[in-house]
Amino acid sequence: MKIIIRNGLIVGAAMLVATISINFITISIFPEFQTIYENTDIFRAADDPLFMLFLGFPFALGLALAWVWDRTKHEFSGSLLKIAWNFSMVFLLVVGVPTFLVNLGSFNLPIVLMVSWDGRGTLTT
Repeated sequence: MKIIIRNGLIVGAAMLVATISINFITISIFPEFQTIYENTDIFRAADDPLFMLFLGFPFALGLALAWVWDRTKHEFSGSLLKIAWNFSMVFLLVVGVPTFLVNLGSFNLPIVLMVSWDGRGTLTT
């Protein structure tokens, strides 16, 4: 159990760093996204205490993925790159696609903005 928690926290920290990095990159490519993110009719302000839940999401997801990995790792074989790719594709199909469809149906936002969310962690919505 200690290994699952340790790995989950490591993965969570990596996803948080990736999310923040991808956000800065996306905003530099599409500066109009900054205006959308600052619209408090759509998103919580960064100083809202509930916004902290967004920062906790990668850690919750990391812990969940570490647990799922511990239960399913015997299903994957091959090189480390092949295993990572296959696990990622399963995750994308099971979580990423349905989440994207829910976001697409719920938010009146540019599709490119929502696609950038899948790039972080579904990698992160």
